[in-house]
Amino acid sequence: MQHFKFSVLFLFCLLAFAQNAQAQATLSVQGSIQKSTGAAIDDGDYAITFKFYTSETGGIDIWSETQDPVEIIGGVYSVTLGSVNPLTIPFDQPYFLGISVGTWFSMTNAELTITEQ
Repeated sequence: MQHFKFSVLFLFCLLAFAQNAQAQATLSVQGSIQKSTGAAIDDGDYAITFKFYTSETGGIDIWSETQDPVEIIGGVYSVTLGSVNPLTIPFDQPYFLGISVGTWFSMTNAELTITEQ
């Protein structure tokens, strides 16, 4: 079993919370995914599931979406959350982002851990 770690860099906190009801909120996220050795995962297209939680451990997710495919080159990916499933959470408190990559993580219910850079 290989363990992966990743770092997430929020490029823009929230790109748009428009004042009219037709606008859709999105959040741009860029990160890198490495093997436990520190080497980048293999280049390719991966399915990545993103979930927001209200607590760091335990609890249930309050929003999720799977983006497939997401191109990863040199371990780096870039996505726009809310492009598949509208971001309807109020962002009035801190949230915790869980990320799982590909079918192996989905089958083991493993989410990646965050390391700050």
